[in-house]
Amino acid sequence: MLISGNIEKLAQFLEGLGSEYFEEKECENLEGKSFLRVYKSVLNSKTSEESLANFARWEPGHGNFSFRYPWRQYLKIGGLSRQCAYSLEVLTNYLITVDRAPNSEFHKNIRPICSEMSSESAKALTDLACSMRDMTSPSAATLHLANALAAPE
Repeated sequence: MLISGNIEKLAQFLEGLGSEYFEEKECENLEGKSFLRVYKSVLNSKTSEESLANFARWEPGHGNFSFRYPWRQYLKIGGLSRQCAYSLEVLTNYLITVDRAPNSEFHKNIRPICSEMSSESAKALTDLACSMRDMTSPSAATLHLANALAAPE
């Protein structure tokens, strides 16, 4: 499904942010990192999502949902994932343009917190994407989200 794939792309960005940006010893050129471009296709996915949802409405009812398939909720989730991708684009532009000192005291203090937050958020998004694809309840996403929220404490 396109929307779950988009959520996984957002998770890949956050995982790369945690592992490559905050864990990096020498922070030289951030522009060449591949994880910074993975979310770009999410920004342009609105028309594809809407056309797929419109085609799917014409399918006969099947599976657990029968005739009450939650297409509108999928479109809402798609819209929220695009909003998240726009925020990630702003964050990326900031990280690329800011002159950061990797050995500054501030950067040393926030490095482990931000790394843990982005890693746990990526795990939560991955679990949500898998549960959407499998049509199951996201069991571990709540735990990962709680861990991400507890990281700054």
